[in-house]
Amino acid sequence: MGFVWTMSLAQRVRLHNALLGAARGRTVRALGDALTTYRRLMLALRHVEEQESMSVLRGASVVGMTTTGAAKYQSLVRQMGCRVLLMEEAAEVLEAHV
Repeated sequence: MGFVWTMSLAQRVRLHNALLGAARGRTVRALGDALTTYRRLMLALRHVEEQESMSVLRGASVVGMTTTGAAKYQSLVRQMGCRVLLMEEAAEVLEAHV
């Protein structure tokens, strides 16, 4: 590595910037790959959790929820296929999501 000191300042700066850019590029690609994997795994986990919840809810005679819970778990509420749905909310319901 002694050859670096024989380079001019401008050459060392260019070398530094090239090495830094390469390292950043590898890091950004690795982070992108990790994020893609994370999103895929979280989607799979959400699906498994939803299936588990659905199996529990199918065996229930009565399911109670607040308006917030109904909004949060809309897909489960739809899958249950209820003909009648009663919700309770202690606060004034101003939420448009219900």
